[in-house]
Amino acid sequence: MYAQNMFNAGTDTTYLVLEFAMAELMRHPHALARLQTELRSEVSSKGVSLSEMMILTEEDDGLSSMAYLKAVIQETLRLHPPGPLFLPHLSTADCEVEGYTIPAGTTAMINAWGIGRDPRFWEDPEELKPERFLAGGHAAAVDYRGQDFSYITFGSG
Repeated sequence: MYAQNMFNAGTDTTYLVLEFAMAELMRHPHALARLQTELRSEVSSKGVSLSEMMILTEEDDGLSSMAYLKAVIQETLRLHPPGPLFLPHLSTADCEVEGYTIPAGTTAMINAWGIGRDPRFWEDPEELKPERFLAGGHAAAVDYRGQDFSYITFGSG
């Protein structure tokens, strides 16, 4: 049962993000056109046709050079985190968070969806703007591995 849940968690998150990315790209034709241009350029640099280029892997040089593709995925994860509410946490000691006292023993839920759309952290938070994650964008240096708490799509550990 545990293995099945792990498999589902791994596959569900992937297809949800891809589905949301496609929906957002259809709603934002300029972003779709820019991504298509990047993809076609990468494929043509390999000397093959798009139909011959079956899969790009992390080890493939092409994937690392596709900055806009990465930005689209990061922006999709910001807007549509696959797990919008994290598992409940229990505070083990009294603490204060943004002026609110949280007593020990309180169950807390983290709203990743809300954080990803918070205007204190994100300019035009409801808009798909992959450029914010590119060099020169205000989110280019965001640590997506859980150390930057304005972008915690998969939690912070």
